[in-house]
Amino acid sequence: MDSTTFAMLVAVAADYFYMALKATEDFDSFLRTVRDGMREAAVAAVAECVERFDREVAAQIPRSWELKGRPSRTAITMFGKVTYARSRYLDEHGRSRHPADEILGIPKRRRLTADVFLWLVARAARVSFRRTAREFAEVSGCRVSAMRAWRAVQQEGPLIAADLESAPSRNISQADVFAECDGIYIALQTPERRAEAIDRFLADQAREKSSFELKAGCVYAGKRMEGKRGVRGNVALFATAGTAEEMREGMRATIAADYDVADIEVLHYASDGGGWCVDSGLEGMGASHEQGLDLYHVMKYVHRAFPECFRQ
Repeated sequence: MDSTTFAMLVAVAADYFYMALKATEDFDSFLRTVRDGMREAAVAAVAECVERFDREVAAQIPRSWELKGRPSRTAITMFGKVTYARSRYLDEHGRSRHPADEILGIPKRRRLTADVFLWLVARAARVSFRRTAREFAEVSGCRVSAMRAWRAVQQEGPLIAADLESAPSRNISQADVFAECDGIYIALQTPERRAEAIDRFLADQAREKSSFELKAGCVYAGKRMEGKRGVRGNVALFATAGTAEEMREGMRATIAADYDVADIEVLHYASDGGGWCVDSGLEGMGASHEQGLDLYHVMKYVHRAFPECFRQ
């Protein structure tokens, strides 16, 4: 965009929003008005540009193609939902074609734009899917479900695992780094037993199960208190259903991806002290390695040692 056109665009936007500033005489309220207004303008502009492009492409369509209408499509962008209409044709082989989508590189049946997809995956790797969806609505003004964030992670998951060891280090210089590991058993009911109409109390006794242990860990820079709630900083998560050695390798890679290992003075490690958790495999990730039980299991052993102190 040349400077003259850009100056005209700014002038039009300023004229449009200036009355809102005069009416509110409140800067924060004015900023919200500009943000929402620019989102609406961007959504309308993108839709108009794509539809204009579609009309220009129509002049280059082979005569053997048959026009079958102009169905609409909705794309979820970082500034809202964009709905536009584009031409649909049947080509000489009877295939359904949308030339505008094909030329612009818009995949079939994909509602999320690439930047939205990457944003959801990156955020969902740090926080819950529900919180990811809520924060995306705050950023973009466009609602998505927690399940959509989950589906994005499922699509990206194999790539995340493949890139874990080759991910560039963030080289955070941190003296004390904290790591925690634990496992949870997942029981899966077999399809054969799900298909049977067994009474609830019988099913609990008779159904066949297959189970595995999901090994999970987190690495964080420290904890601060917000009221009565402890909030961890720079949290990185790792989990695997594989072997204990795979878990240890993954945790080492998780630490190395964020921190300059040479600067770590103490690596604090907490677990339940049982099974694969006993051997953290994190020795050498810092000048000193301190290992202990998590608070829950400390209290568990205290209860066992002094049961008379905790009787009602």
